[in-house]
Amino acid sequence: MASALLNTARQIGGALGLAVLSTVSTSAADDKLPEAAGALYRGLAVKDSALVAEAGDALTHGYTMAFAAAVGMFLAGLAVTALAVNAGKQRHVEGAAPVHMG
Repeated sequence: MASALLNTARQIGGALGLAVLSTVSTSAADDKLPEAAGALYRGLAVKDSALVAEAGDALTHGYTMAFAAAVGMFLAGLAVTALAVNAGKQRHVEGAAPVHMG
């Protein structure tokens, strides 16, 4: 049961992370050029190299912002992990019975 719960948590975390990164990428690209992906396809269809270049720049900007957001999420997770994990050296108490962990 614990394995299934861990797998479910990974699946949900991955889906939420992908949703956030996709939203960041699309929003940043649309801020630079509204409907950037559609503009790219239109530019390719009519062979408008200026529109293709502008759409490519907007999409690259979106991907860059998504990568920066991923770095931020990684660093936030790293900080939470560093603060939450408290695994100091275990001390053996004389006279205590050994405990099997596993």
